[in-house]
Amino acid sequence: MNANFRFVNQTDQKGMAHALSLAAPLISDNFLLSACDNLVASEDINLLIRAWKFNPKYAAVLALIQMPRDQIVYSAMVQMNGTRVLEIKEKPTPGEIVSETASLPLYLFSQQILEYLPGVQPSPRGEYDLQDAIQIMINQGNEIGGQFVSGRLTITTAEDLLAVNLNYLMKGDEVFQLSPRSLGTNTNLVKPVYIETGTTIGSECLIGPNVYIEKNCLIGDKVHLRNAVVLRGTNIPDGSVIENSIVNDQSLPTS
Repeated sequence: MNANFRFVNQTDQKGMAHALSLAAPLISDNFLLSACDNLVASEDINLLIRAWKFNPKYAAVLALIQMPRDQIVYSAMVQMNGTRVLEIKEKPTPGEIVSETASLPLYLFSQQILEYLPGVQPSPRGEYDLQDAIQIMINQGNEIGGQFVSGRLTITTAEDLLAVNLNYLMKGDEVFQLSPRSLGTNTNLVKPVYIETGTTIGSECLIGPNVYIEKNCLIGDKVHLRNAVVLRGTNIPDGSVIENSIVNDQSLPTS
């Protein structure tokens, strides 16, 4: 499959509506919009596409998930009538919450959404929220659909990154990829492990389970790694024991 990629740089973090407005000149048809730190299964994206095709009157379809009220204050609350979205509110206050349905940052849009971006006002956080543009669409009589997805992986904290890597380590044929430059004697690898190219691993190490080592790392002798992600170019000293961590040179103690 051949694809052309064009990039637009949002130099100031002013929210997703602002980011979309920067990309608007490049959009010439209906489109899928997703945040890079929000991952869903390809099957769920297919569900959104089917919902879009089944309801040609929809100006947008939102990916939805159920969420506890104490978490929905950090997300976008949605009020529904059947499969139709009546209201969407970004980061509602506890008193504004009337639903435990949340909108994920994954959408199918018609080009019509671009017409409403100039009407979005900055939030108290100084951001231009895409949810406000969606609400303007609803207020103007456009039909917005919602499709529940099976789940999502998000990357906000180091713990999230560990969980995402574990999820993908447990899938597919690459759960035991070994491409190190060299592997020392008496070193044991415990599945699932993924080792990129250019990495050197010393002797008498125990690597795994649930370890992802990026390229060009140097792992010393007698190192124990478990449930960890080692970032590109990291040097881990002899005898280190590392668990449940994202590791780079800056995160390691100095001698």
